[in-house]
Amino acid sequence: MIYINGRFLTQKPTGVHRFSFEMCKALHTLGLDFVVLSPPHILDFYTCNFPIKIIGKTSSHLWEQIELPLFLKSKKSPLLISFMGLGCVLYSNQISTIHDVSFLRNPQWFSKAYYYFYKIMTPWMARKSKKIITVSNFSKHELIELLQINENKLCVIYNAVAKHFFEKSEILPINEPYILAVSSLDPRKNFSNLIHAFLKLQDLPHKLYIIGGNSSVFSTMNLPISDKIVFLNYVSNHDLVAYYKQASLFVYPSLYEGFGIPPLEAMSQQCPVLVSDIQVLHEVSKDAVFYCNPNDSNDIANQIHYILTNPSEVEIKINIGLQHINNFSWKASASKLLEVIKELDRE
Repeated sequence: MIYINGRFLTQKPTGVHRFSFEMCKALHTLGLDFVVLSPPHILDFYTCNFPIKIIGKTSSHLWEQIELPLFLKSKKSPLLISFMGLGCVLYSNQISTIHDVSFLRNPQWFSKAYYYFYKIMTPWMARKSKKIITVSNFSKHELIELLQINENKLCVIYNAVAKHFFEKSEILPINEPYILAVSSLDPRKNFSNLIHAFLKLQDLPHKLYIIGGNSSVFSTMNLPISDKIVFLNYVSNHDLVAYYKQASLFVYPSLYEGFGIPPLEAMSQQCPVLVSDIQVLHEVSKDAVFYCNPNDSNDIANQIHYILTNPSEVEIKINIGLQHINNFSWKASASKLLEVIKELDRE
C-alpha cells in the first residue's frame, strides 16, 4: 500500500494545495492503489474521489512530524508521498516535494523563525527522501545550486489547470470592467507595486479585483487607499472561473515563483495575461502572455494600458494561450509520478 500525506486537506487552498489535491485525483483516475492519510477536520473545499483515512488527534507540524511517522512505522514503513511542505522529516521511505526555495533566495520575505526552521529542515528532508518532486526546471536548478541535491534525485512534474475550468460555468452579475489578480498575499506576490501601478492609471474605468488571502496584510504596508481596489479574499471554484472569464486583464506581478498556476487558469478562460519578466514564468507561459518588469510600477502601468488599448494583439495572445494550455495536464503529471514510483520499485 502507498500512502499520501494529506495534511493539505485541512488547510485553505493555495497553489501548493491545489497541486496536492489535483495529483491525488489524477493518481486515483489512473488506478494507483493508495490511501491519503489526513488529520481531523478536512475542509469542505475538498471534494475527494480518492480514499482517505483520518489518523491522529493533532494538526499542523505535530501531526506531520510525530503522529504520521508513528502510524507509518506501525504499517512496516510503506512508501509515503508528500506533495507540499516539509513532508515527514524523520521518515526515509518517501517521495517528497519542494516547490521552490524562495526562503533561501529572499529571506527578508519571511519571519526569522520561518526562515531558520526551513533552512535547517529542508536540506535534512531532501537528504532522507528517496526522490524529490519539483514543479519547474527553474526550481530544479535552484535546488541543485542552493541545496546541492543530486540531479538524479530530482523529477520535474508540472502543475496544470483543474478540470472545472473547462466545464460550463454561469456568468456572475458583475456590471463593471475590472483587472484581476489572484494569489496569496505574500510579499513575493508583489501586490504593492501592482497597486501603485494601477493607481497611476486614473483614466481607466476599471477596478482592480484581488482574490486570495486576507486584505489585512496591507494595513502595515502604507499603501494608498482607493475604492477602485476590491479585496475578495477566497472565492469558490465556480466563482473563480467566472472572475477569470469576465476580467479585462489578468495580472501576475510575482517577484519569485516555483511555477505559477494562475496565468494558465486565466488562459483557459480566454483572458489576456500580463506576468513578471522572470525566468520561471517564461518557462511556463512562453509567448502566450505579455511581460512586465515587476520592480517598476511605471512599466507595469504602461503594459496594462498597452494591453487594454491593443485588442488585435490581445486576440493573438489569447489564441496562443488556448493552444499553450494543452501542454499541461494533471493526467500527464500523475503518469510521470507513476514512472518515478516504478523506478523505486526496481531499485
